[in-house]
Amino acid sequence: MNGENRNEGGNRNGNGNATTTRIVVLLIVILAIGGIIAGSRRLTRPAPVRPRPAPTRPAPVRPTPTRPAPAPVRPAPTRPAPTTPAPTPADLKRDIDRVKAAVDKNDWTRARDEASTLRRTWAAYRGKAGNLVKSADLTAFESKVNKLIGDVGLKNKSMVDKDLSDLRKLADKFEAARTKAPPTAPAPGTSRR
Repeated sequence: MNGENRNEGGNRNGNGNATTTRIVVLLIVILAIGGIIAGSRRLTRPAPVRPRPAPTRPAPVRPTPTRPAPAPVRPAPTRPAPTTPAPTPADLKRDIDRVKAAVDKNDWTRARDEASTLRRTWAAYRGKAGNLVKSADLTAFESKVNKLIGDVGLKNKSMVDKDLSDLRKLADKFEAARTKAPPTAPAPGTSRR
């Protein structure tokens, strides 16, 4: 065999196994050192960077054009506000008759509008009639007005006629109480001389 020392199995004598062993050991050491180095250098992602808002500038200041001062305006002459007289029982009767006329013509839209007008007239009258009329009559009139508005909404002619009749009787009572009202009494502690 060409001068080489080989053993019976055909392997080199002595040095062949040692070289292979050295190469394997060297590879293990390299891999181990590479793993240690890689472990010490933790490969992490950097923290996300949030976008910063663009810097804002204040709005440019534009000089306002100079204008001559306006001429003084003379205020309009004032008139006293027109006074509305307080409603009377006659006004209540007039509104009741208007609702009745609209219902007799089967004009329910107009009847609803007239009933609303009656309610407004009643609200204005109620505050003025407090000491002339019994409280029970005032409450009864108000409940009948509310019932009338409900019945007009339902277009119930027989109930509307009954409500209007009751309201008319109460308005007559208000008028009778108004004509019988004594003159205003003097304030307490004073006398008429």
